[in-house]
Amino acid sequence: MHIISQGLYDDLQAHLNRHSDIPALAKEHGLPEDTLLVIYTQKVTRDATRRYYRVKGRARKFYQQWRSGKPLMHISAENRYPPVLTAFIVLLEGELTRKEFWRLVANPDRVGDARLRRELREIVRADPIYSPAGNDVQVARGREGERRLQEWLDRRGLTYRTEVDLRGKFPKTPDVLLDSPLELDGTKVFWIESKGNFGDKVEVGRNLKKQLWSYADMFGPGLVIYWYGVIDGLQGRTDDVFVGVPETLDGLVSPREGGAAVAASPPAEAPRPREPPGLPHHR
Repeated sequence: MHIISQGLYDDLQAHLNRHSDIPALAKEHGLPEDTLLVIYTQKVTRDATRRYYRVKGRARKFYQQWRSGKPLMHISAENRYPPVLTAFIVLLEGELTRKEFWRLVANPDRVGDARLRRELREIVRADPIYSPAGNDVQVARGREGERRLQEWLDRRGLTYRTEVDLRGKFPKTPDVLLDSPLELDGTKVFWIESKGNFGDKVEVGRNLKKQLWSYADMFGPGLVIYWYGVIDGLQGRTDDVFVGVPETLDGLVSPREGGAAVAASPPAEAPRPREPPGLPHHR
């Protein structure tokens, strides 16, 4: 299931409060656990970003509490803030530099102080998102989407250029720029972007404004694939960008009339500001 209703999504958001909630909710709603992990990850990271400076503003107090014996995990739980980010805020207040912190989080066994070693091990185990293992999962998810997209194109004998091929030639580059356009719903598609996440209103709106419309201004209409699904109603065309799910790829066909892709060059003028219909504004 790659398209879910707004109502179901709201219900998932309301009940996905801990990583341990994922298996039961997946079973209840008949959804893949990896889809719920993506939705949970997006919820946690957005909340952590929104509240970061509020939590950081209390860093001196938290550091003093920790120095007095309060465990980092207790500070994390009391503030409902990710364990690794909580430790980052606390320990940078008086113990470690940023570089030292991430080096020790990646290798807690190398920490000389017994208490700090024990607590870093604990926060790393308890954080499925900001721990090194959690970060690796997110990076792998993005790479897997790109691999699946390129594999789909290769099976059909379609040629294209990747971000690596285009690097340095344009201000921004999609994951795939097709050598010859494909057609979707009667419109030529010149590029495809892969997103290893879930397309809710916030995610789609952010991606359109920060990346996708820029690609359309430079290369022509294109398609973004959300491998873990989208909210029902967000799929389809928004200006020159098609928002789709893996099944959308099956709707791509060779143009009815031949012709090579248009020359890819930056626009002569800055792209006009645009807002996605029905999506929230992000400043």
